Amino acid sequence: MKVERAKSNDISEIIEVANRIFKGEDQNYFQTYHPALYKDGVNTANDHFVIKEDGKIKGMVGWFPSVMNVMGEKLEVCGIGTVCVEKDCRCKGYMRIIMEEILKELKEKNVPIGILGGRRQRYEYYGFTPSAICTNFYFNNDNAKHVFGKEDTTTYTFTIPNGSETELFEKAFQLYLRRPAYIERTAEGFYDSLRNCRSTPLLIFKNGEFDGYACISGTRGEINEFEISDNSDSCRMLKDYIRNFELGGVSVKQIFHFEREKLHALAKICEGTSVSGADSYLIQDYAKVITALGKLKSSYLSIPDGNLTIEIEGVQKIKVSSENGKIYAEETNEEPQLKISPIEATSAFFGLGAFNLNICEKLPDFANAVFPLPLFFSIPDMI
Repeated sequence: MKVERAKSNDISEIIEVANRIFKGEDQNYFQTYHPALYKDGVNTANDHFVIKEDGKIKGMVGWFPSVMNVMGEKLEVCGIGTVCVEKDCRCKGYMRIIMEEILKELKEKNVPIGILGGRRQRYEYYGFTPSAICTNFYFNNDNAKHVFGKEDTTTYTFTIPNGSETELFEKAFQLYLRRPAYIERTAEGFYDSLRNCRSTPLLIFKNGEFDGYACISGTRGEINEFEISDNSDSCRMLKDYIRNFELGGVSVKQIFHFEREKLHALAKICEGTSVSGADSYLIQDYAKVITALGKLKSSYLSIPDGNLTIEIEGVQKIKVSSENGKIYAEETNEEPQLKISPIEATSAFFGLGAFNLNICEKLPDFANAVFPLPLFFSIPDMI
């Protein structure tokens, strides 16, 4: 069965098929769920691998490239999504055939990171596994009352924009670029990024002046991403947020471990804290990814010296080192001190497997300080 890249004139059929398979009669589902990819006027047809029968699309997988900027170093990332097969073609192996073509393309193009969301075991067959650690917080009225007392002064105010606020979104974009690590977006597409996954963009003002932005859920009960000028003031902003929207509390999702100012501010006050993964990842170049993320981690934590040679079966043999506070990895021909599968490696190096898998007990002390590394991918960038 032939897998081909969709052509620009396939875009209407791609959207119609995806909407019908995922959401039945809702023919606007993907246009509002992923506006940056599927809204009117955007043609991402060539980013889809398809199988056709009699000229009609019967199965497809979307392939959407992006760039992870880690302290100035750029890592290519491929987001995989819109994975679907028509009901009358299921059990024909179309998804497997297309996914194998995707993996082939990733290898040929030397893309170091693949990411997707979906059922764990379904995609572990292809080397993807849950990874990337983030902290989630819950801030409520009780926290606000005990920390800020009966303070009636409102410092922060909020506006839901319509996308025409070009100058303010340029300022918001510059705040986003202040992060030490981020997925590259554009100023022009920033508004649509904040609408991803049916989220609502929010502009934040402090004492009447622009101060930041947020990506919030439609019910206002979740904040998926935010930046304000002084992130150490995050809880005061949350206090004004829940009062503004008359909420009992708000969940703050996906604070990554390199977002130190936010972590320190929220951890001191918030009622609830949980740690979770952020979708599933495939790593094809462990040495490159470890070196980039190692530089990020060593910028905020001290790591003891040491080295360890690891064979990731069928993928790469690497030597991971920490020297004078610098973490790096390189390919090697040395005899490995540890052999692990790619699934174990991705989970242990970048995810909760660093704490949960029994291989942690086999690692030297320095490696337990190195791992997990701060792999990330935010909700506004999800595929």
